[in-house]
Amino acid sequence: RLLIYAHHIISKKKRADMKHLANNKYHLTGYMKIGWPGLLILEGLDSACYDFYDEIRRWNWKYLVVRGEMQESPTASAMDGNNDAVLSLLDCFNALRRFAKLVEVDDMSVVAAACREAGLEDLFRTSM
Repeated sequence: RLLIYAHHIISKKKRADMKHLANNKYHLTGYMKIGWPGLLILEGLDSACYDFYDEIRRWNWKYLVVRGEMQESPTASAMDGNNDAVLSLLDCFNALRRFAKLVEVDDMSVVAAACREAGLEDLFRTSM
């Protein structure tokens, strides 16, 4: 998981482009808090999270920075007895997801509540 803080996320084009990238190219889920400040909490493969950040940081931003990260790995025992190790690994990673899709909201308390429910309150607090 990656927490990205922005001075603001306002532009409808940037928002649409970020959603498209997150959903279709990088297969990320999480929350995008629009307005002032802007916040992205993303989850997916490590490389996908950082590739997404590398791609959007090239855009014109007043301020954009990674403020927090959290890594989890699927356990080897979750793959025992499964012949298709690659599929099993992807299933294990998907089982670690706390959010079903990328959700856009304009209220920080919604993001805080979602993180609290998902057990990610410490990650959320890195944004403050």
